[in-house]
Amino acid sequence: MKKMSLIVLTLLSVIFISGCEKPENSDNNDDNDDKNVELLEDPIFATGFNLLGISPVEDGRTIKRHLDYGGTALPSSRPIWHMAQWWTPYDVVDATYKEVNNVHIYETPSRILKMNPEDNGYLYMELFGLKEYENGPRKLNEPWTHALIEQDFNESVGMSELSSLMLKMEVTIHHVNNLMGSDYDPGKHAAQLLWYLTLRNVVPEGSEDVGQNGDFLWFGIPIYDNRNDFIPHSAHIDQGAAGTTGKLIYSMSSKNYFDEKIQMNKTYNIEIDVLPYLKEAFIYAVNNNALVGARFENMQIGYMNFGWEVPGTFDVASTIRGISIKAIRK
Repeated sequence: MKKMSLIVLTLLSVIFISGCEKPENSDNNDDNDDKNVELLEDPIFATGFNLLGISPVEDGRTIKRHLDYGGTALPSSRPIWHMAQWWTPYDVVDATYKEVNNVHIYETPSRILKMNPEDNGYLYMELFGLKEYENGPRKLNEPWTHALIEQDFNESVGMSELSSLMLKMEVTIHHVNNLMGSDYDPGKHAAQLLWYLTLRNVVPEGSEDVGQNGDFLWFGIPIYDNRNDFIPHSAHIDQGAAGTTGKLIYSMSSKNYFDEKIQMNKTYNIEIDVLPYLKEAFIYAVNNNALVGARFENMQIGYMNFGWEVPGTFDVASTIRGISIKAIRK
């Protein structure tokens, strides 16, 4: 990436971008144990990001630009990381780029994005609320600005084959500033840093009475919400604006991995087995007609996203490193 040593990056990243082939001593498997599988390819972001459009309705999954670090991102046989910029008024397609001390910086009037693969997958995201909402505060049922990274796993895993699903991340929130004054309404305005997986029904060919193939729910590992010291467990339908999916969002409580209200500029290390909570989400979905007829043995984890959803006029900034999703098979 940029002027950093391509050789160094290759050593750090090759096991994540070489498809299904992995060296015998790959770090993806502790002690060469095939039961332990890192689901994320390229967790240090060495291949860059494939930028999506500003409207999930009109642009869908069309890649608009490859954030390739000035042409120095490592090549890959398929797009690995995507970046969503839903509903921003300033398209990152037009972002300026520069590299400073191995940090790759993309900037628009309303956001700054920084990446450094050499620093354990450093990713900095900053959004400027008054630029993101230049026409005034968000109104009820209007869409809201997003800054998300996404990945479809090259290797999906079935829930029934797992003994645990370990999520790890180092996260720092630098600031969250509410700029709304008397216009602020917590019923429709917020600043949220969120981590999601999807739990999807993959029906074997020829099976009957096992639900709709491809049906899914969102499973949340929430990091921050300006309205709560700790984010409570919740279950609701993804709705209320254009581009939402109409699917169940089932989120665990942040008390499961934070023991204090998040302090600005303090680094937190998240490490949690989410498998028990995913089982709870599945049971809830079946009992509440969100996964009609689905069977647990057919459910698979195959996708994640992480980042800011800001349905309010806030300045926000965060950093992550060391993102990992490790499947431990029985």
